[in-house]
Amino acid sequence: MNYSAFLVGHDEGLFRQDESINRFVAKALRFLIQNVFETLTSTYAVFIASRDQPTLHWMNYIMMELFSITTAMTVQIVQINAGQKVKFEVSGRKYCNILLVQSYRDLLDIGLESINSAYDGMEYYLIFLQARDAMIPREMQLILQYCLDNYWLHCNVMIQTAKGEVLMYTYFPYTAQDCYKAKPQFIDYFDGERFQNAPLFPDKLNNLHKCQLTASTWPQPPYVAMTYLDDGNLHYSGMDINLLYGLSAHMNFSLKFEYKDDERIKFVIRDRQVNMSMSYTRRSLELDRIGSSTVTVYHTTLVAVVIQNPYPLSSLKTLVFPFDTTVWICLLCSLLMTIAINQTQRHTNPFTNLNFAEILLGLSTLYRPQLKWHSLSVLTWLWSSLLLRSLYQSMIFFLYNFDIFENLPKSLDTLTKQGFTLISSRKTMTFVRKIPQVEENMLRTIVLNSTNEMYQLFYLDKISEGNYAAIVDKEIARFFIDNMAPKNNLKILPFTVNSIQTTIYLPKHSFLIEAINANILRFFAAGFQVVWKLHNRSLENPNNEDSQRTISEMSLMHVISVLEMTAILYFLSFASSDIIHKQSTKLLNLTLPSA
Repeated sequence: MNYSAFLVGHDEGLFRQDESINRFVAKALRFLIQNVFETLTSTYAVFIASRDQPTLHWMNYIMMELFSITTAMTVQIVQINAGQKVKFEVSGRKYCNILLVQSYRDLLDIGLESINSAYDGMEYYLIFLQARDAMIPREMQLILQYCLDNYWLHCNVMIQTAKGEVLMYTYFPYTAQDCYKAKPQFIDYFDGERFQNAPLFPDKLNNLHKCQLTASTWPQPPYVAMTYLDDGNLHYSGMDINLLYGLSAHMNFSLKFEYKDDERIKFVIRDRQVNMSMSYTRRSLELDRIGSSTVTVYHTTLVAVVIQNPYPLSSLKTLVFPFDTTVWICLLCSLLMTIAINQTQRHTNPFTNLNFAEILLGLSTLYRPQLKWHSLSVLTWLWSSLLLRSLYQSMIFFLYNFDIFENLPKSLDTLTKQGFTLISSRKTMTFVRKIPQVEENMLRTIVLNSTNEMYQLFYLDKISEGNYAAIVDKEIARFFIDNMAPKNNLKILPFTVNSIQTTIYLPKHSFLIEAINANILRFFAAGFQVVWKLHNRSLENPNNEDSQRTISEMSLMHVISVLEMTAILYFLSFASSDIIHKQSTKLLNLTLPSA
């Protein structure tokens, strides 16, 4: 601006500077409000700060000119006068902001970074720098560096030169020449009606030009695995690493991994030592306060893992194992009912009753029934018991040729009834503590002070006796069972203890959050998560390892099916016997006259 003329022209709030210049600035601000801010929000904030009183009066005059020609929008105006040494708090997030300052020092007086730094996501900042032309380059550099340091990505600086020109500058943090620098770049100018180059807040993260981003991680298979190569370097792999490589390729940045312990994540995020951190990183209130989390990277579940013991069978239990108590009672009742019916017939021979027991046990019988009714009863019993004896012998064969295990618990209530003790890590316990059975102390717990989520599985594998269940992520449990060769028969119980969401944490208010979120959602829409689930056999199907051999129990429906088969065989036996009897009688009547 023509700063000398402005100072001379100031006389108790009256400005002799060319009114057209003032209106030119006001029109430029109006264009930005109407064509940018109104498309983003219905309200905006204006901050006016200057340690020079004449300049402060001029800024207020410009705002009056602006409000006289702008459309109706809700606006919050804050004027900062550092000379009065009055400190006040401006609460609430400021999404769209216009800042009128004379220098970088005035920007510090506003202190807007402390207001918005606690929120996730990006805001918009238009900083109108009113300074002498000779001071503009230095002040602009300091202001844009301030924007970069506070993750103000959408930060533009508008200036007015001594000739009255209104120019727009911004910075690009990642370019082909520099990485994470705040060099001022001219992007637009106002011609009296509009700015010429749209958009006024350009996309700055569509191409990071191979700039290096640092990711903090630690080993937690299958999410992150680390192996040493022959040259001594660490090789990173796993689901989380594959996602980072996908982001790297799509956003065009290079990756540098830093091995940090899980306990140090909150420090490296809080102090902005890394750009992001992930390795089976679960969302928590503690991390949300010091960092910004992306959208959910992976939906997983906590499961209970137990040692499945062989089913204890004595000699007597082995004999009665194929059928449960209900089936044995039904068989005994059927035998007694058949004997009772047989006893009601005339000329009943006691050996006939013995035949029924011998046939049921699969023994040979020496007595041949003489009467038609006795033959029919024995034949019916023979056919109906054949199916049951075949089932019984098949189950005995199965018992001696395969391992039979105890039935697995089907729910947390079953674990409670059987007196199980839960084994959990300290961090996993935060997701289990509010479960009713745990909160009410119905389930005992053992909490291990370890950041390795496999440690509770190692602990469980060392225990050979007692009822213990390790609470662990389902994918980690699968990896341990398939790759770590446990000495016991570990099984994943078929129910969910709790749902877990993993994420990527970035420093609080990081401007990378929106670009990373957009790309993660694009990957998932393309099927990234489904493919990874299939690769790790996480989708439930009848042929996976979750199908476990347990005790085979015959339900009531099986008993009804056996009785239906018995009735059918009985009817067929009766019908065939009746037909044979009629044919025999007819043949006998034909042969008697000829004799």
